Amino acid sequence: MFPQTNYILSVDVSNPTATNETVYIYAWLEANGDNVFSSNANEQFVVTPIAVNIPAFTTQSFTKTFYYTVPFAQQASKLRVTTSRASNGIPTPCSTGFTGEVEDYAVILNAAYCANASVASPDYISSVSLNGISNPSGPSLFSDFTSVIIPVFPGGTYPIAVNTGGSPTIASVYIDFNQNGYFQDPGEQLDLSKSGSLFSGTVNVPLLATIGNTRMRVVSIFTVNGGNALPCFLNGVNGEVEDYTIMIISPNPPTISCGADIVVSQQPGQCFQNVTYSLPICTSNCNGGVITLTTGLPSGSNFPMGTTPVTYTVTSPAGAASCTFYVTVNLNPLPSITPNGTVNICAGSSALLNASPYSSYLWSAGQTTQGINVSSAGTYTVTVTDVTGCTGTVSKSVNSNPLPLANAGTTQTVCPGSGAVIGSAAVLGNTYSWSPSAGLSSATEASPTASPLSTTTYTLTETITATGCTATNSVTVNVNALPAANAGTTQTVCSGSGAVIGSAAISGNTYSWSPSAGLSSATDASPTASPLSHHNVYTYRNDNCHGLHCNQQCYSKCKCIACCKCRNNTNRLSQARALLLVLLQYPGIHTVGHLRQD
Repeated sequence: MFPQTNYILSVDVSNPTATNETVYIYAWLEANGDNVFSSNANEQFVVTPIAVNIPAFTTQSFTKTFYYTVPFAQQASKLRVTTSRASNGIPTPCSTGFTGEVEDYAVILNAAYCANASVASPDYISSVSLNGISNPSGPSLFSDFTSVIIPVFPGGTYPIAVNTGGSPTIASVYIDFNQNGYFQDPGEQLDLSKSGSLFSGTVNVPLLATIGNTRMRVVSIFTVNGGNALPCFLNGVNGEVEDYTIMIISPNPPTISCGADIVVSQQPGQCFQNVTYSLPICTSNCNGGVITLTTGLPSGSNFPMGTTPVTYTVTSPAGAASCTFYVTVNLNPLPSITPNGTVNICAGSSALLNASPYSSYLWSAGQTTQGINVSSAGTYTVTVTDVTGCTGTVSKSVNSNPLPLANAGTTQTVCPGSGAVIGSAAVLGNTYSWSPSAGLSSATEASPTASPLSTTTYTLTETITATGCTATNSVTVNVNALPAANAGTTQTVCSGSGAVIGSAAISGNTYSWSPSAGLSSATDASPTASPLSHHNVYTYRNDNCHGLHCNQQCYSKCKCIACCKCRNNTNRLSQARALLLVLLQYPGIHTVGHLRQD
């Protein structure tokens, strides 16, 4: 059953008794699928029971035309028909204990547009114009122009003009904006204004109108009673009905989805492969969009060797969108380049790239050999050709890693027994190795201390651990010989006199004496030494000495006396000989002087 449609209910009622009977006939439609017969008029075909007089032993036919107006979508439902004697009273859908009968029937309720009206000419529609589309027509009871698609946008306003022939008095437009199969929801009816044979108005598309295609019905009738031109069941009324398709367009452009990329091998002995793929689909805001192939080959074509892009575009009144996928036909077997994976080289070095065996080769740099040496970063591509003349390509990425900044430092000069720091600050993640290791505080530090016994050249090898790239750098540590410092020989001087010490000066050398007291110069190579301080040892010699010790006076006079004997047992210092020992201490020289005094 369809909404907005006339239906005729026919019931044959029999009276098997010998008396005439008055019978009530009642019918209900359980229309909302809840299995409950309600008193809602939407669920009753006949609101007031019909009383039918049936003579004895006869059968009478009861016919009732009803108009089903409420749209319910695709629900299984039930029709209940009840007959009962009038003496039992008016029945309900669930009455019991009465004389009569109840019959149930299954029905399917469909949400669909009401049947097209059948009306009579000569009052007809000659053309309909809306949003730039004008469709001419002629006298007809009903014209199905649903192939004419008129695009509109939610929230838009569009003038509509209906030209008529004959003398229709009323024209109305019905648009199912919510696409529920029903023409008379609020906002879906537009009564046009008449000016001669022209009817006009403005279609206001709701902002929440359902996106997609829906139905528009234009009705024009002749009547002397006024009112509306209803969308359905105008039987016997002069006029015409025309149906059109309204496409409610999303304000957003459409979207399109392509399938995944396709990779296949060549047909044996052929340089192509036949490829069938699923066509892209419009996934949203399609608005009746048309999908076309814009680049590449259609499904089922022979695709050549290599990669072919395939692009499809959907175009709708709201815009256009495209998607692309790729069809790749490879040689069999696939070409390859060794070494496997990405090749890493260090700056200044090279790597050998080898293509798998084929009949011929052409590298992107122009070489025609199977293998090439590369020394710089980049992508290297080789096109190979098999014995049938089919070609394929394969590429290899080469990375060039920088070398470490190995810095052994600047040349150093040291004296024997001393050292100098070589190298530079360490870099995190790098390792260091020095050679030779002799004389170094560490052979694996970035900046060790070098204390060689003789002039030595040290070589630093620095390695970046992450890449293995290395660099070397060398530094020389010079060891200078010590000067031949010569303070001279031991000298003996008398008190108050001096002696030349040291040796001849050497150009380029400097000199420093210590202590400087008593020297003519503390920085000359050979100064004169006249020391004031000394160590005196006096020795007195006397043949008549009787071994007597000196008295205090003698000690006081001699200062330091090793032995003092006085002749004739006296304290005089006569005929004595004193020996003076002078010790002069300067760097590199010991000078001893002996001074004898009588």
